[in-house]
Amino acid sequence: MRTMAKKPAAVPATRPSAPPPAVQDPKRFRRFGNITAQDMEIPALRILHALSNVVKKNPELEPGHFYHSILEEDLGDQLDVVVLLVHHSVALKTPKDPRGKEFPQTLARAADAKNWDKPNQRFEVTLPGNRKVEYFTDRNVDASGLLEWGSSDPSDRNSLPAAQHVYTTIMRIIDPHIEGPVIYSGSVMTNKKIMQLNTKIDLRAAGGIEPLRQIYRLTSEEKTGTQGGNWFIPNFTSAGQLAEDDPRFEEFLAQAERLQALYPTIKIIGNEDIVDADDLSLAGASNAAF
Repeated sequence: MRTMAKKPAAVPATRPSAPPPAVQDPKRFRRFGNITAQDMEIPALRILHALSNVVKKNPELEPGHFYHSILEEDLGDQLDVVVLLVHHSVALKTPKDPRGKEFPQTLARAADAKNWDKPNQRFEVTLPGNRKVEYFTDRNVDASGLLEWGSSDPSDRNSLPAAQHVYTTIMRIIDPHIEGPVIYSGSVMTNKKIMQLNTKIDLRAAGGIEPLRQIYRLTSEEKTGTQGGNWFIPNFTSAGQLAEDDPRFEEFLAQAERLQALYPTIKIIGNEDIVDADDLSLAGASNAAF
């Protein structure tokens, strides 16, 4: 009897795997076409606070809502987003004013969390009680010791670090639909929320959901200062995933690659009016805005 040869089983097509949101090696990525730093101008996504200038000028805007700096629109208090990139940097600021009358000013930054933009610089700052101390950036962040406990007040080894970790999140807003990425620049008080987001991304990825398919619901969480006054921090909760055939996945993948490669030169549009939650927590009732 004549036997028929079996046909080989079809091999399913494979899709390129998405990079995790916080990939550390930019060399993994390629540029697309003639994209340059000039193309990387991205609007800021902000949580509105009572002290924000834009709220003072536009009474119809609601504190606790999200605001798109280019569209100049109140997007409400709930967004569905896909996280493209989480970037870690370090900032050195002047000490906080316990009276809440002046907000800290940035002295130096390390975009890669390693190398200061102002190395070997000395800054005289004023501590509570009108005491003067000096912050020295040295050759890099590690050498400066400014991320160590006790560095903000050398006379108190339990004082907070003089410098701060900063986590910047680049996202696509998918509900409501907004074209192009946005950047949310957090503060020290939002770091815990961003670190929790990173953990959620890792856990869901381990469960088989690629990072750039993961959807998160972004809401604002209200906090109250010890001296009164309210401010808001972001909160991310899992909200499903993009379907396997969703064409937005390839778009998000390409954008994540471009953003990682060009991050140091990205310009944030409309970030000038940012008020950190850290600063608001100290403003309290002593500030006329409350």
